[in-house]
Amino acid sequence: MSADSPKAADSSQIAASGRRMATGTIQVFLAEALLLPTGLLTAAFLTRQLGPAGYGLLTLATTIISWIGWSITSAFTRTTIKFIGEAEDWQAIASTVLQLHLLLGIAAAAVMGMLAQPIADRLGEPGMANYLRLFALEIPIFCMAYAHRSVLVGLGKFSQRAIATASRWIARMVLIIALVSVGLSLWGAILGSIASALVELIVCRIYVHPPLINPSPFPMRKLWGYAVPLFLLAISLRLYDKLDLFMLKLLGGTAAEAGFYATAQNLSLMPSLFTLAFVPLLLATLTRTLSAGNLTKAQHLSRDAMRLVLLLLPFAALGSGSASEIITLLFSSTFLPAAPVFSL
Repeated sequence: MSADSPKAADSSQIAASGRRMATGTIQVFLAEALLLPTGLLTAAFLTRQLGPAGYGLLTLATTIISWIGWSITSAFTRTTIKFIGEAEDWQAIASTVLQLHLLLGIAAAAVMGMLAQPIADRLGEPGMANYLRLFALEIPIFCMAYAHRSVLVGLGKFSQRAIATASRWIARMVLIIALVSVGLSLWGAILGSIASALVELIVCRIYVHPPLINPSPFPMRKLWGYAVPLFLLAISLRLYDKLDLFMLKLLGGTAAEAGFYATAQNLSLMPSLFTLAFVPLLLATLTRTLSAGNLTKAQHLSRDAMRLVLLLLPFAALGSGSASEIITLLFSSTFLPAAPVFSL
């Protein structure tokens, strides 16, 4: 009886952790999945308001700014979750993480402001420079909001993380549609995106508010020791992820062709949304499990996670077979050239 009790307790803990991670994954996935309906509604509105060329310019500017923001945050996301998940005094770690993200975000925004014109000229769209300068204001805001997300995940506050993300996507749709509708065109779309990132940051600060200015006893160099290899990897992966759109423009593609290509990309977001929701939660759960010395439970969670990915395959087949109909329904027949790309 006494020998069976520890095994029963371990099984119960495995089941409880699995249920908690599954619930958190569903909550975060549903919040991230709001990008799909809100993003599609926003894209359907913008494609009709801006046309292929205008939508292509907006997509290029968005891609450049998001690449910078994601490169910065991807380097520290897993490191932050690891340290927060293992620490008793998480406030000091969170404060250092936020200060580092703020510094890097401001520096990146300043560099983008200086390089906006050369980048726009190289892409064959000199008029895009001012859009990039305005959009650069989103970088530090996004970095701060994402750092708060990582802190929430590290603390196991999956529901709060989901609420913050959901707030951003809903605000983004409402603000972009409202600002473009009053005649601000591309400027309105950019301002709406910046404001939605600020909304997410405010919501995150409601749930966790470590100090941003006070010195932290947790040294930044400790974060860098883990994050530098991940930073280089993140930049490489993000560049590779967006290389197709950049190469389309660098090889002579028009802004309209970039708009068609971006439309196809927008419709293929579901797998990446699932990954974005699932991986940080899995990492946080595994970190706490391994810290508690329960290797068996961690192995069970890892095996179940790999099986879950296979469930996405049928949805990919359905989308590929009905590409033309989906494009016409959502974006009008003007964007039908995007259908073959989406089907692939």
